[in-house]
Amino acid sequence: EEGAKVVCFQRGANWQRRGLVQDVSECTSDGHGLRKGFEGMLVTLSDIGDNSEVFTCWSAFLAPVNDREYSAICTTHGFLSSNYCALCPCSKGVGDVDHISKEDARVSLMKWLKELEDADGEPFEVTSEALNSVLKQFD
Repeated sequence: EEGAKVVCFQRGANWQRRGLVQDVSECTSDGHGLRKGFEGMLVTLSDIGDNSEVFTCWSAFLAPVNDREYSAICTTHGFLSSNYCALCPCSKGVGDVDHISKEDARVSLMKWLKELEDADGEPFEVTSEALNSVLKQFD
């Protein structure tokens, strides 16, 4: 949405760069950022900071800037220094988690996809085609 403040999580020069949405346009990727030939929303942003440089990022890699005390996206270091990690037995890092089978992980993924909610907390129905596509990628 134009005017929104966002953070870029696309790897490269714009990693964690904050910007103000100036324009959004549907484009087919030339292979930079998204796989070549894939369609997506290319967002033009003006830099939030000392300069007013303009940069672009695919919308899939943007997250809103907010004042929440948590983030749905974090680095391993951020996770290891989080309150969650302090309260859970993660003292050895995240490498000591119990291994689960691929079959159990697949079942868990299917259950998770069937329980998705939208931003308003309403159930989000994943089509069988989308479900099969995700499971095919998983397999």
